[in-house]
Amino acid sequence: MSDTNSERDYGKFLTEDGLLKPSLLPRKVYVAMVFDQRDKTDALLHAFEKIMLTHDLESFRALRLREHSEKLEAVEAARLMFDTLDDQTWWEVMEALEMVVQRRFGEEPAAWADYVDEVYDRQERDGWRKLS
Repeated sequence: MSDTNSERDYGKFLTEDGLLKPSLLPRKVYVAMVFDQRDKTDALLHAFEKIMLTHDLESFRALRLREHSEKLEAVEAARLMFDTLDDQTWWEVMEALEMVVQRRFGEEPAAWADYVDEVYDRQERDGWRKLS
């Protein structure tokens, strides 16, 4: 029998600093969380800001407007620019994105129930341990 969301202590997924502790999740679950945040929210934009790519992003938006007459919202531009990054910058953005996701989880863990409830139940049953 599964607990309801109100009975779950999602704080068990958090570090002492109040961030998500990814090692308590299967890699597949964590990757889905990160990719969904990248593709469906403004998290990627925040990752760009975190590593100081805001100026580059604004230049990218200006270039798209000038060359393609395409006025992009910042989030949309971040997604398009992400696909053009060199390997080093791509990894830096991904690291920053993971930090955004970990912080967001810590701010409102219950909002992530669809991702973590099954894992929570398994961790409770088997004893809390690292999974990835």
